[in-house]
Amino acid sequence: MREMVKRHALIRRLASVETLGSASVICSDKTGTLTENQMTVTKVHVVSEAAYEVEGTGYSPVGNILSGDKEVLLDEHEDLAKLIHAGVLCSNATLVEEDGYSVIGDPTEGALVVLGRKASIDRKSLEAHGFTRIGELPFNSRDKYMVTAYTDKSGSNRLYIKGASDILIGLSKSPDAVSRSLTGANDALADQGLRVLAIGEIDDYTGDGSEQSIREAMEAGFTLLGLVGIIDPPREDVKEAIREAREAGIRVIMITGDHPKTAKIIAGRIGMDQSGEVITGAMMDDMSTEELAEKILVTSIFARVSPENKLQIVHALNADHEVTAMTGDGVNDAPALNGADIGIAMGIRGTEVAKEASDMILTDDRFSTIVDAVREGRVIFDNIEKFIYFLFSCNFIEIMVIFAAIVLRVPMPILALQILWLNLVVDVLPAMSLAWEPGEPGVMKRKPRDPQKAIVTRSFLIKVLGNGALIGLGTFAAFVISLWSGMDETIARTIAFSTLAFGQLLHIFNVREKESFGFDKSLLKNPFLLLSLALSAVLQLLVIYLPFFNRVMETAPLNAGHWLFVLAGSCIPLALIQLWRIVGSRRKTV
Repeated sequence: MREMVKRHALIRRLASVETLGSASVICSDKTGTLTENQMTVTKVHVVSEAAYEVEGTGYSPVGNILSGDKEVLLDEHEDLAKLIHAGVLCSNATLVEEDGYSVIGDPTEGALVVLGRKASIDRKSLEAHGFTRIGELPFNSRDKYMVTAYTDKSGSNRLYIKGASDILIGLSKSPDAVSRSLTGANDALADQGLRVLAIGEIDDYTGDGSEQSIREAMEAGFTLLGLVGIIDPPREDVKEAIREAREAGIRVIMITGDHPKTAKIIAGRIGMDQSGEVITGAMMDDMSTEELAEKILVTSIFARVSPENKLQIVHALNADHEVTAMTGDGVNDAPALNGADIGIAMGIRGTEVAKEASDMILTDDRFSTIVDAVREGRVIFDNIEKFIYFLFSCNFIEIMVIFAAIVLRVPMPILALQILWLNLVVDVLPAMSLAWEPGEPGVMKRKPRDPQKAIVTRSFLIKVLGNGALIGLGTFAAFVISLWSGMDETIARTIAFSTLAFGQLLHIFNVREKESFGFDKSLLKNPFLLLSLALSAVLQLLVIYLPFFNRVMETAPLNAGHWLFVLAGSCIPLALIQLWRIVGSRRKTV
């Protein structure tokens, strides 16, 4: 869990760690998770069909507005000035300068505020010179636009509108020629991967600023002033994270409120699968869960999506028996976060409601953190499996040795107190240290684990019983040969006891890695294992050579010749287990 926190993933429900390792689909919001969430207006298209470039990046209000290669003077471009003026007044974000520039509020609004500052238009300055806000219709996922109502210095009332370009173009009462021109400009900007907002106004508003009067005015018609194209660059690490997720057998689904064309362009830039059609929220509204479940098998991009649509996506993926991780940050995302197998809230921009509904919180809001968390989930489950594998094997070894002695009617190779020593002293520390194993190199190269699949499967039991039988056979052989060589029974039993102890300690290298021998440089990444092995070995030597333990444990000191029996009895089974693995892996590749 500490490793999760180091990787900026805060786990709220412990059971979700296991679920993370089984995740087969990650549904991620585009803005702020797949992208930097640093919005910058780079293109402006006004109704007069004039197009402008905007210089600068991020939230720094430095940069010129260009028409062709020439810097624009707003006094000479009235349509541009009106659009920027309306965009600034239809925003609530604030630009602050503290160790660089940042935005308090919505990043998209922040882009409009920065555009205004580049043109020397500022909301606070306008409000100080006679513009008074008298009402507001906040943005919501159903309408996909926002409206503010102002009284200007002459006493006239105005409405300023901004929102999804295709929605506002469809709602406006603009002439067909203007609508066609703006639709073409909208498509052209979306083809460049830009988020496109339409900005409009009503300059003869007669209402009182109430929601009802604003809606009535909107229904009566409004004037579109133009479009702005906003860039939100993908995070630098997201392309690699998506590639890693795909190699791990995990589908990545992008969910955005942007235009479908913008969504598809961004998906291509970050390496997502674009083979299926882009499904919009409006299309989902007309689909049943069964229809969406069929479509979602070949679709990875969802645009113009509402929080209600996100819940539809979760239900469709549940119908397809996928293990789904869903991201969210808003209050309305809570049902989708609750419905997903793993709800993931944003730690920086997420609401408290979203965090409470989630299973995991990203403290850095990055998509790559989700992939890191999936990897850690797989590692944690692997380590639990290794712990069980090691202890089951060790217990079966002891059972087998005693059973063989009873069947063949030879003296007991190990005594009850020696078994207790093995279980409580020799085995426990290495087994517990497996919790700190760093994870195998191929952990993100295999498909997600079936959550319905038990740990103790047929293949798992075959592995445990097979390994245990070989190690037990080595111990029993060392004991019997020692007796046949004429050694004292106490010496022979000490040899068997030591062979069993060191055979089990060496067995940890079989357990560490599923496909190879675990004695490699990755061992240095788990100092707890090295310490536990050393401590267990020292304690075992004390039992053999200290007179007090000789009396209590009925052991005897061993000489160099005796240690040859111990070495052979513990190392030969180790070699046979590795040979078994090599043969098994070759059969799989044939």
